[in-house]
Amino acid sequence: MIINRIISCIQELYAVYIGLNIYIYSFIIRVILLRKVLIAAPVCQNPIILREYLSSLSELVVEGFEVSYLFMDDNQEEESTKLLGDFVKENGGFILGKGQNKCYKGSHIWDNSLMERVGNLKNQIIDFTIEQNFDYLFLVDSDLCLHPNTLIQLLSDDEDIVFNIFWTKWDKNGLELPQVWLFDQYTLYEKNKGENLTNKEIESRTLDFISKLRVQGLYQVGHGGACTLIKRRVLEAGVNFDDIYNLSFLGEDRYFCIRAAVMGFKMYVDTNYPAFHIYRHKELENLRYWEIENFIAGRSSTIYFPQKDDFSSLSTVVSWVLSNEKEGCLFLISENEAPEIEKLLKENFGDKLLNNHALDIIILDEMPNLIKFKADLIIAHRNSIERTQIEDIANIKGIKLVYL
Repeated sequence: MIINRIISCIQELYAVYIGLNIYIYSFIIRVILLRKVLIAAPVCQNPIILREYLSSLSELVVEGFEVSYLFMDDNQEEESTKLLGDFVKENGGFILGKGQNKCYKGSHIWDNSLMERVGNLKNQIIDFTIEQNFDYLFLVDSDLCLHPNTLIQLLSDDEDIVFNIFWTKWDKNGLELPQVWLFDQYTLYEKNKGENLTNKEIESRTLDFISKLRVQGLYQVGHGGACTLIKRRVLEAGVNFDDIYNLSFLGEDRYFCIRAAVMGFKMYVDTNYPAFHIYRHKELENLRYWEIENFIAGRSSTIYFPQKDDFSSLSTVVSWVLSNEKEGCLFLISENEAPEIEKLLKENFGDKLLNNHALDIIILDEMPNLIKFKADLIIAHRNSIERTQIEDIANIKGIKLVYL
C-alpha cells in the first residue's frame, strides 16, 4: 500500500515536472523567441485606395511571429478613419491621432513642411516601437498592396534595413522606376567618386541597374523607403527621420538613409515579391492584373478579386484560363447563380470554352464530392462557399484558388 502511494506521488510529481517544462518551453517560444513586428504607417488616404491597402495587410502570412499594427490617423475623410478603426477592431493594434493635417489630396506635390510633418509622424512610430519592445518595425505606405509572403521574405533576409521593391511611373508617360536608388537625390546608376560620365554611359548604367532589380534577389542600395523592414537595433542607435539642416535633399526617407549609412548600417532591397503602388487612382484598374501576374508566376496561390456585380473579374480569369490552355479548372457557384453564370460564360466565350473543356462548373450541392476532382485551379465566389472547407481541400491537394 505504502509503495503504491509512493509510486503514485512520484507519478504526480513527474506529471507536474513535465507540465512545468512544457509551460516554460511555450513561454520561451512565445515571449522570448517569438519575434514581434510592428506594421505601421502615417495614413492620409482616399478610402477606396485605403481599403485595398488594408485588405493586403490582412492577407499577409504572419505565422511564426507576433504582429501588431499602428496607424497615425491623419485622414481628412471620415470614411478612411472608420476603415482604420474597423481594421484594428478585427486585427488588433493601435491608432494615434487625429490632429490637424495638411496631407495632399489627389496629387503628389509635397512641400518641405509636409515632408517634415510626415517625418515627425514616423519618428513617433519609432518611439512607439522602442517603448513597446518590438523587434522590428515594418513601415508600409498606405497606397501599397503587398504580396502575402512579403513580410516572411523580408524577415528571412535578416538585414538591418531591407526595402521591398515596387515600381512606379512617376511620370505617367515615363518608364516604371524603383523606389530605391544608389546615391544622392535619386541616382540610379553606379558611379565612382570623381568619375565623369557621358550621357550615354549614364543611360547604359541606369538601364543595367534597373534590369538587375527586375531579377528576383537581394541587392545592396544606398537609399529607399515606403516599404521598409527595420531592426530594433537600428532605431535604438538613433536612426530617424529628422530633417538635416545642411542638406538640401527633399524627403524624410533620404535623411533616414543618410543617418543609417553614417552609423554603419547597410541597406538592401528585396525584389522577390514586388508590391503594387497605387500612385494614381486610375491604377486601381491594374491591381487585379498584378495579382494575376503573381499567381501565374507561382508567387501566390490565391487571388482575391473585389466583390463586384459586373462580369469583369470572372472574364479576366476565364480569359487567362483559356489563353494558357489550362485544364482541370473548377468554378464553384451557388445553385441560384448557376443559370446567370452559365449564360454569361456562353455569351462571352461560347464554343471556345466548351471545346477546350477548360472550366467545369460545380454547383455547391456537389461540394462533398469535390475532393474527388482532379484540378489545378478553383474559381469561387467567396460569399457562396464555406471558405474554410474549400481552403482545406485546396491545401491538401495543392490546388490554387481564385476568389471573386
